[in-house]
Amino acid sequence: MEETVEQQTSAFYEAECRQGRTPTGADLDRIASTQLRPPHPAQLRSVGQLPLGY
Repeated sequence: MEETVEQQTSAFYEAECRQGRTPTGADLDRIASTQLRPPHPAQLRSVGQLPLGY
């Protein structure tokens, strides 16, 4: 079974803490965002996959 975004974010947080780092809200948002949002058109443009109309 695939992990939920909450489980992935929690695992990232715990791994960072074990290494002596405290992840910022931006770090956690980055982890969650990569799982929840489709890529931004600029990201698609950079790899030549921008759909028509953008």
